[in-house]
Order: sequence, then C-alpha cells, then structure tokens
Amino acid sequence: MSDPTATRTSPRPGCALLALPVLMTVVMVAAYAALAVFGYVGRPADGPVQTIQFEGCADAGAVVLARARLMGLGDPTLAPTPAGFSLTAQMPADEGVTRGIPPTLVIPGHVSLADAVTGEELLGDDAVDGAFPHMQLSGIPVTRLLLTDGAVTYLRKMAGVEPTRRVVVIIDGVRVHEADVAHYPTNGELDLGVDADTRASQLEVAAARAIALGEGPLPCEIRVGP
Repeated sequence: MSDPTATRTSPRPGCALLALPVLMTVVMVAAYAALAVFGYVGRPADGPVQTIQFEGCADAGAVVLARARLMGLGDPTLAPTPAGFSLTAQMPADEGVTRGIPPTLVIPGHVSLADAVTGEELLGDDAVDGAFPHMQLSGIPVTRLLLTDGAVTYLRKMAGVEPTRRVVVIIDGVRVHEADVAHYPTNGELDLGVDADTRASQLEVAAARAIALGEGPLPCEIRVGP
C-alpha cells in the first residue's frame, strides 16, 4: 500500500521532448494555412492588367482604391465614368483569385455591435480600428476585428454593470458573433468565425472580410458594372 504522505516526484527530465513531434506538426499546419490566408492580402499581383467598371456614387472610389492597394494589385488607378467610375489594376495570375476580386471590392463593410435581444445599436462603424485574417491554433481561419480603445472602454464599463448582457456583432446586416459582454476581449482583438463549407472557402471569406473591414465601409452602395 502506498504512503499517502509520500512526496510527488517531478517529471523525468527530458520527457517533454516526447511531445515535440505532435506540437511541431500542429504549428507547421497552422503556419502553412496562415500563409494561404495572408497570400490573399498584400501579395504582389503578377497577372494581366484589367479594368473593372463600377456603377454608383463616385465617392466610393477612394475606399475601392484603398482595398485594391491592400490586395496588392500593382499601382491601381481610378477614372470617372458616366455610370460611376472604373478601376484599372494588375490582377493575379490565378484566375480563381481574380474572379473573387470585384465582389470583394463592393462589400459594404458596415459593422455594428448591438443588444442581441432588443436590437439596439450600441456601437457603429467608428468602433472599428481595422481587421486582418488570422489563423487560430486549432487551424480555423477567422477575421480578427480590431476595436478602438473607446469601444473597448465602453464594453468594459457595460460588463461591470451588466456582465451577462448579450452583445452581437453584425456585419452588413448579418449576425456573425454573439456573446456575453463580459466575454468580449479586453485587448480589443475579436475573432469572427466564418460560415463556409470548406477550409478553402473559409480562408477566402476570412481574407475578403478583412479587406472590407480593414479599410472602412463604403460611403454608398455600388455594384460591379458590365
């Protein structure tokens, strides 16, 4: 019979090394996937130069241009047209990636944090300080939304009074995240999950959402022209 007062022995020196192969596999898979995500943002385009027509107010041109630069589309330029404006830029060589660019450029990109029960808007677009695609350690791609210091302070004060109040993040009218306000991160970095069928689709959505939210919302509605 063992002595219940016996001192617990320390782990055998070096036994933690046995876990390294498993840990390294997880890290390498996550790193590889992260490269796939960030390849959609800022990778220099090496394909043909194309012109995309946009219909709608010309005021949206500045945001579209900023998004195109963030996507690494060479040295994009704008030009006015009777229906709105056009963007001329160097596209990626990958046609699949190129097809996803016009829809990304016209994402409205409006964000609000609201009471999940009443729908009351608590914070709006000015609460967003940026966004970027991120790969969690579990290998799941997300869009990391950066909140302003003012927004973080507002949520922390609310958590001190009503910690279980449900707050939802809404992007362009779609609810993408909901939690008790006390569970919102105090560092202002909020991971937004992606609803997509495949990992490749998740990567694309996370990156496209980051582009739209990172450069601020469009000031008016636009659409891709013929």
